[in-house]
Amino acid sequence: MDKVNIDGVILTPLDIVNNPKGDILFGMKKSDLGFIKFGEAYFSTIKHGQTKGWNKHTRLTMNLIVPYGEVAFVIFDDRASSQTNNSFFKTTISFNNYIV
Repeated sequence: MDKVNIDGVILTPLDIVNNPKGDILFGMKKSDLGFIKFGEAYFSTIKHGQTKGWNKHTRLTMNLIVPYGEVAFVIFDDRASSQTNNSFFKTTISFNNYIV
């Protein structure tokens, strides 16, 4: 896993239960370091070769999971009070790097 250089961003390897009929991926558990509370879950697709942005959230914890394919995420810290202000972090998330 990539080393995170932005305060408050956590990369958590997901547990995978191998099953001959199809693997099971644990998205989030109450015991996970980044778990705060559960609010909502939704799924989004991204077409190959496209760039898709998220709205800026100022009071929300986002848990991002990529169960199929590979997605590059770029995070910019624009929080004036943050120790990592003006830092960028880029990582690629895919099924292949969930394995602990």
